[in-house]
Amino acid sequence: MAFSSSVQVSLDVQVIYTFNKAAFPSDGESQITTALVEYINGLGLGATLYNYKLYAPLNAIPGILTIDINTRPANTDEYSNQNLVVSEFQKLVTTKDRFHFFPEDT
Repeated sequence: MAFSSSVQVSLDVQVIYTFNKAAFPSDGESQITTALVEYINGLGLGATLYNYKLYAPLNAIPGILTIDINTRPANTDEYSNQNLVVSEFQKLVTTKDRFHFFPEDT
């Protein structure tokens, strides 16, 4: 019987957004980070990251007007908004320090 251990794939996250300064909470970026870390780290072994599903956990954060979320596996060059497919033995993971924000208030 063969056994393969799982491999964690670290994920960088880029968040480009516009916000309403009066409505966006002072800890809004922290809320975005927490919601996305929980979602990504909750994906199962071999689970595909569907980019469109990253937006739903952010619906409860007030003041976000537009948002683009891009990801890339660590140590790769290009961010993308494409789905990320991993092998059956890989698991996507991220941490708060792997987030990069580009805000613009309106």
